[in-house]
Amino acid sequence: MKKKQKLQTAAAMIRIYCKARHRKKILCSSCSELFDYVSERLEACHLSEDHASCFMCPEYCYHPDMRKKVKKVMYYSAPRMLFYHPILTLRNLHHLKKTHRSL
Repeated sequence: MKKKQKLQTAAAMIRIYCKARHRKKILCSSCSELFDYVSERLEACHLSEDHASCFMCPEYCYHPDMRKKVKKVMYYSAPRMLFYHPILTLRNLHHLKKTHRSL
């Protein structure tokens, strides 16, 4: 999965979370900050385009506080992604299945 697609998926998840939890139509400041951090980390990633997902990566580049926030967002948004963004969800699942044979 390309970095652009990973960023689209992360943006969609953060928007779903912010809309539900913070009741905003646009990203609030904390969610916008989280998105900026995620995009910065994706751009700084030195691994190849087809590397494993961040949760399976041997190098943890996220700060522990930010990792907690990302986990919280993903825990909430992941089950809802299929309803809001089915194509992104299927693309992400296909990538996970391809790169992680045990899934």
